Amino acid sequence: MSIPPAAAAASPLSLAERLQHITEALAAATIPEAVYRVVLQPALEALNAIAGAVLLVNDAGDRLELAVAHGDQVGAPTIWQDGPLTRDDPAADALLQRQPLFFEHPGALVERYPALEARTGAVAAGATAVLPMVLDGQPLGTIALDFREPHTFTLEEISFLRTLAAQCGIALGRARATGQLEAQVAARTRALVEERAALDAFVAYTEVIGRETEVSALAQRAVDVLRARFPAGSGGYYARDGERWTLRTWTEAPTARPHLLTRLQAGLPSSTPFIQALLHTRQPTFTEAWSAEAEGIEDSEVYGTVAAYPVTLSGRICGFITLGRTDTARWTERDRAIFRSVGRGLDLALERAEQAQRLEAQNAELDARTRALDAFAELTRDLALEPDPLQVVGRAQDIVLGQLPLTVSTYYELDGSTWRLRSYRGEFDNPQLLEALQRGVPRGTVRNIDRPFDTREPYYQGQFDARSAGPLEPQFTEIKATAAFPVWAGDEVVGVMVFGLHQARRWSAVDQVILEAMVRSVGLAIAGARGVAQLAEERRKLTLANEELEAFAYSVSHDLRTPVRHILGFRDLLQRSVRGRLTDKEDRYLTVIGDAATRMNVLINAMLDLSHTARLALKRGPVDLNVLFSAARAELELEMVDRQVQLQVRPLPMVSGDADTLRQVAVNLLSNALKYTRTRDVARIEVWAEERPQAWAVFVRDNGVGFDPQYADRLFGVFQRLHRADEFEGTGVGLANVQRIIHRHGGEVSAVSSEGEGATFGFTLPKQPA
Repeated sequence: MSIPPAAAAASPLSLAERLQHITEALAAATIPEAVYRVVLQPALEALNAIAGAVLLVNDAGDRLELAVAHGDQVGAPTIWQDGPLTRDDPAADALLQRQPLFFEHPGALVERYPALEARTGAVAAGATAVLPMVLDGQPLGTIALDFREPHTFTLEEISFLRTLAAQCGIALGRARATGQLEAQVAARTRALVEERAALDAFVAYTEVIGRETEVSALAQRAVDVLRARFPAGSGGYYARDGERWTLRTWTEAPTARPHLLTRLQAGLPSSTPFIQALLHTRQPTFTEAWSAEAEGIEDSEVYGTVAAYPVTLSGRICGFITLGRTDTARWTERDRAIFRSVGRGLDLALERAEQAQRLEAQNAELDARTRALDAFAELTRDLALEPDPLQVVGRAQDIVLGQLPLTVSTYYELDGSTWRLRSYRGEFDNPQLLEALQRGVPRGTVRNIDRPFDTREPYYQGQFDARSAGPLEPQFTEIKATAAFPVWAGDEVVGVMVFGLHQARRWSAVDQVILEAMVRSVGLAIAGARGVAQLAEERRKLTLANEELEAFAYSVSHDLRTPVRHILGFRDLLQRSVRGRLTDKEDRYLTVIGDAATRMNVLINAMLDLSHTARLALKRGPVDLNVLFSAARAELELEMVDRQVQLQVRPLPMVSGDADTLRQVAVNLLSNALKYTRTRDVARIEVWAEERPQAWAVFVRDNGVGFDPQYADRLFGVFQRLHRADEFEGTGVGLANVQRIIHRHGGEVSAVSSEGEGATFGFTLPKQPA
């Protein structure tokens, strides 16, 4: 028969049912607080108790500590208090006996424990149940229930309470185990995070020591790694400062004391015991059971142990890193290995840094020397056409002063018996020295100038002796080192160049090679400058002579026209007046006179055309060679009458030039091709262009008689001909005119042939106007 729902809801829960509910709830409780909440309140309700408490054994196992209290007496004095595990306390007594204790009437508890109320300042309840919690033989704590009235505990209640205590113990054990596990996991997680941070720091340290070269940065990285690996430690790097070792970089440790930091920054003497041991053994030291008094370092007693690692450079100890730990007085082998590894890394990094810095300095010096040599080479190239030798000298002095600090440079040439300062660079610390040099230095006065001139050899003074300057000694006191060189131009020493430094200098072999190479470059440049000046003078004279020759040729040609016209005119008059009365021989004389005068007239016109071409100003602009050669063909159309001529003009480019003079080039080259193909049944003439990087090349090829290649150099000369006049007419001026026009455009002419197999004439025109 089933129970109606309403009746079931109204029926009170049995202790077994309550215990079942508590057991199910405890299964889900994972923390002690949840266990207390699940056990204590249901127990009070099940037995109508007025208050309850849970006391737990501490970690040391020698005391009971109140974990939670619940009920009417919360906030009021209670007998359930923290205390030692002794038999005079009911909670501790039950736990020690491993037996529950039941006190069913008032006074029974006090009768058993007379001092309880006086000790706790509280009044015992009417009835009390004290239940020990034990798990796997280990005491966990006690559950205590208080009743207002006397209470007789039934067997069912005793069983309920025993089971409740056992279940609570199991749940608390599980919660405690879970908490311990979580704590272990959290601790392990923290350890892993610390290990990872230390590993990351060590990886970063390994990376940075592979590229960093600055000592303080490397030392800081080392102590950072130690700080990451040993959070409870303080690390630092010390370097020698005279007779003391001063703290240069350090970690920010929570145990750092301002007074201690100040003292360490001021420096520790070499007599400090741990430093003395470090310097003596040259090995890492681990001072365990650190004693601030024994070490003589006040305020350092916070450390339990201190380790130090010597950093050596070039065989000597230049510094050391330290790590003081507050969490231990002993070093494990693993921690020692880590500390040594960091120290070795710093040691190797500093050694590599020194090598890198030394190499960098050497590279910088070599780079400076290379730049100087490149500058001298460029100087030689740039000044190859410089006509002023002093410009060459000044540029060279500027280059050297860019390489040598605190330098002045002077250049002298001998004027009779006096050295004249021709060029100088740099700042003179003593202006009076410059003034004295500018006034002139008598020959034989200053050894620094005379000696290289007399010996023809360089003269170096790493420590300049001002007394060698004779009467100029007072002005030379600011000069500390000098290098003086004879300057050769060809086979002649033309001057002396001196470099003076305002500080002493050991002139290295590299210095000497560079300076001597520079002076040789200056000599070559001076010789070149003299050659350029001489060439410029010769060119000026040649230009003047050419102009005079051009003017003379033009004048002669122009003035010859009138006499030639008179010859032709009077010959015609004479021929008409004596017509019919002359013998054949006499008539032939007159014909020869006329032909010769006509030929002379042609030559005079050719000379005038050539002179006109040279004197005419070029009017540059875009020129379409297709149009230009078409016009030239049209102009020569009469020469192709009654002939079979195959003239092929391929597409030609647009060029920059003077259209009128370039038309003359096209006419002359086509006319030349038509003339020398006259003996061919079919004349074949081809015109084409080829593109080159900087210019256009245009060619005219024919199948004419050609010419002997050994006489090619005569083709473009004025009045030069390779064929007899009775074979091919002409003046020998056309190709000379072509060459002159193309040269004025910045181009070149060419001719290729094999006798009897035609010829190819060509010319080039720059893409950019010359």
